[in-house]
Amino acid sequence: MDSSWRSGGHFGKTGSENISVSDFAEDDAKEGPPEIIPESHISSPSEIPIIAAARNGIIEIVKAIVKVYPQAIEQVNEQVENIFHIAARYRREEILDFFNILIIRRFSDLARADPPYSLCPQDTNYAADSPFEHNLDNLFRSFPSNTSIPKFFNTSVGNSSDTVYGLYMCLNYIQADDCKTCIEIASQDGERLCPNKTEAVVWEEVCQLRYSNENFFGRLDVRGNIPKFNVKNVSEPERYKSVVKKILSNLTKAAAFDPSTEMYATGNVSFTDTDTLYALVQCTRDLSAHDCNTCLETAIADISSCCYISRGARLLSRSCYLRYELYAFYEGDTEPAGTDENRATGKGNQRKIWMIIILSTVLVCLILLVALACAVYCIRTRKGSRKSKVAYRNGRLKLIFKFNPAIVVIRTEQISVTSILRGQMI
Repeated sequence: MDSSWRSGGHFGKTGSENISVSDFAEDDAKEGPPEIIPESHISSPSEIPIIAAARNGIIEIVKAIVKVYPQAIEQVNEQVENIFHIAARYRREEILDFFNILIIRRFSDLARADPPYSLCPQDTNYAADSPFEHNLDNLFRSFPSNTSIPKFFNTSVGNSSDTVYGLYMCLNYIQADDCKTCIEIASQDGERLCPNKTEAVVWEEVCQLRYSNENFFGRLDVRGNIPKFNVKNVSEPERYKSVVKKILSNLTKAAAFDPSTEMYATGNVSFTDTDTLYALVQCTRDLSAHDCNTCLETAIADISSCCYISRGARLLSRSCYLRYELYAFYEGDTEPAGTDENRATGKGNQRKIWMIIILSTVLVCLILLVALACAVYCIRTRKGSRKSKVAYRNGRLKLIFKFNPAIVVIRTEQISVTSILRGQMI
């Protein structure tokens, strides 16, 4: 999908403080002899938190800071170095990879109007560092490890009022590795797009993720359905609408009432001598056959009321999904570059194509510059890092952050985060 896609709307209903770090418990001394720590790795109380975490290679802290304050990646120290420069100097590969992903995402957003799409109810929030937040983090961590099973999975984490219910669904035509990657991205996007929400749905290109503080398993939910449609139109909209409705209805019956389909069906039908319509429907497998049929019928009605003149469309629902195009998207095909609106006007599409080409070229150049800068930093700092002095700190290293409010304690025997409480960076 590209920037020619549009949304059809929805259907249905600080302050700052200096924080000191307390000493470790006495029984920590039993864990072994003190470890030699490079003096260059000892942070000063005034050091920027994300810079200190990047220098020490603590990816968990870097991610936690970026989660509550995304602009932190732009912060620099007195030498005008950001986390990329620091990670390159100290050869922190995980930090470099994380930084590159963030940059690629920012530039990719300029070139396309692609997923993620999200639905975040505004009246449901959880407190920072609450049991619900910890359960949600555990839920996200459990998802990718379960993608070896079929493309649907649901589970719950926690007890009583702090329980988190979650599921993911990958479109059946993708491979297991692609499903795993999609769910990992959806988990990150869920935290980014719906921060502190006790309920959310996130749709990526080939998967969707949903969680809630209420048990929704096995319950049909078509509230807030979101249609997305291609702005390129067909020349015979009424006939096209009839063809689309017929194939989607046939696929709905197959997905809902044929157990062998696992609530998933695809098919194609000729529209003109040169155009073939391809369609896909899928339900979450916790639904009954009747509810799957109802969900898809509602989705078809929603699409028919808003998007029937479009060459392609998709309907995003909590409980099901449908899509149709004039190309075999579920076989890996993409929309031909030569198609235009009503096969008549082409200037607007050519302008979009050139814009995508230019932005893509800029993105590739940026990635190459990042890689080159990384190599230069590694070479220039190799000798200096080998000559680093060492200092004993009784087997402990303290980082005192100005973070509102945050306490981060690092032990050299075993790195652990005592607590990271969300707040605003100062």
